[in-house]
Amino acid sequence: MTFQPPDPGQQPGDQPPNSPPSSPPGGVTPPGEPGQWAPPPPPPQAPPAPQYGQNPPPPPQYGQAPPPPYGQAPPYGQPPQYGQPPAYGQAPFGQPPQPPAGYPQPPTGYPQQQWQAPPQAVGGVDVKAVNPMDWGILAAGPLLLLFSFVSYYSYSVSFANFGSSSGSWSAWHGFFGWFGMFVALAASVLLAVSIFLPTVKPPVPVRLAVLGGYALATLCVLLALFVVPDPGDGSKVEDLGISIDKGHGFGYWISLLLVIAGLVLSVLRLKETGGALPWEKKATPSPVPGGFAPPAAGFAPPPPAGYGPPPTGHQSPTPGTQPGTQQPATQPGTQQPGTQPGTQQPGTQPPGTQPPPGQYPQQ
Repeated sequence: MTFQPPDPGQQPGDQPPNSPPSSPPGGVTPPGEPGQWAPPPPPPQAPPAPQYGQNPPPPPQYGQAPPPPYGQAPPYGQPPQYGQPPAYGQAPFGQPPQPPAGYPQPPTGYPQQQWQAPPQAVGGVDVKAVNPMDWGILAAGPLLLLFSFVSYYSYSVSFANFGSSSGSWSAWHGFFGWFGMFVALAASVLLAVSIFLPTVKPPVPVRLAVLGGYALATLCVLLALFVVPDPGDGSKVEDLGISIDKGHGFGYWISLLLVIAGLVLSVLRLKETGGALPWEKKATPSPVPGGFAPPAAGFAPPPPAGYGPPPTGHQSPTPGTQPGTQQPATQPGTQQPGTQPGTQQPGTQPPGTQPPPGQYPQQ
C-alpha cells in the first residue's frame, strides 16, 4: 500500500469523492473485516396490529419470555377430553408422597370407633339417672293394682254332713283392700310425674306426699288383716249348720310386703334428698320480748396490746382542785411544777388571785 499526498485544495480530514468513509458516524466500527465499511443492520420490525376481536397480549412478567406476535387464532375444534373423576377414597393425583427414611408410616384411614346407642330418655330425662329407690317406689303401685285382682280374701265353708269347700275373693270386695291399693297407686303416679315431667310443679311437696300416701296405704292393708268381709248373713248360715272360716290369700300377703317396701323406700329417699320427717324439724328459738336476741355464750375478745384497762369505779378529786379546772401542761425547758423552790403543786395554791396560765408568780 503506497501513500499518496493529498490534493492542494483538499483540507485535512476530507475524504476523496466516491470513496467510502473511513468510519461510520458515531465512531462505531461495524462488524466485518478491519478497515472495511458495512451498512448498519435494519431496525426491528414492530409486531402487527391485533385483528378485530382479539385482545392484546398482557405484558410479560419478570423472568418470562415475551409473548409471540399476533397471528391468526387456532382453528376451532373439539374441547380437550377430561379423564374420569377418581373413585371415593383414592387420591386425585396418584399416590401420596412417601415420608423420608427414618420416619414411621402415617396411619391410613380413620380408626374404627365402637358405636353405642344413646341412653333412652323419657320426656327429656335420662332413664339411667333415675335413682333405684325411685324405681322401687314406682313399681310398687302397679304391682299392688295387679295383685288386688287375685286371691285376697279366702273362705272355707263346712256343711253339716255334706263336707266342706273353699273359695276366695279379690281385694275389691273389702273397703280397706281396694282403698289402700288406690292410695299407693296415686303416690306412685305423683312421683312419676315429678321425675319424668320436671316442668310440671305439683302444689304439694312431692317426697312428703309420696311418704304420706304409702303410710296411709300401709295402714289400710294392716286393717284389712282384721276386717274381712262376710260372704253372707252369719246368723242364717249358722242356723243351717254351715260354718265359715275367713282368712287371707297369697294376694294379700304379697300386697302387704309391697306396701311396706314402698313405705321404707319413701322414707329413705326423703332422707337422701335432704328432707326431714315432720316431727324431726327443729323448733326455732323464740325471740326475747323487745325484739333482741339473747347474747351468744362465749368470751369477749381481749383489748388491743398497748392499752390498759379503763379505771373502774369513781375516784375522788384531789383536795384543793377546783371544779372545771385542769392541770397545766408542762412547757418545754421548764421543770415539773413542785420541783422549783418556793412553788407549790398545781391545784394546791391557796385561794386568791391566780396567775394566768403559763406564768408563775413573782417571788
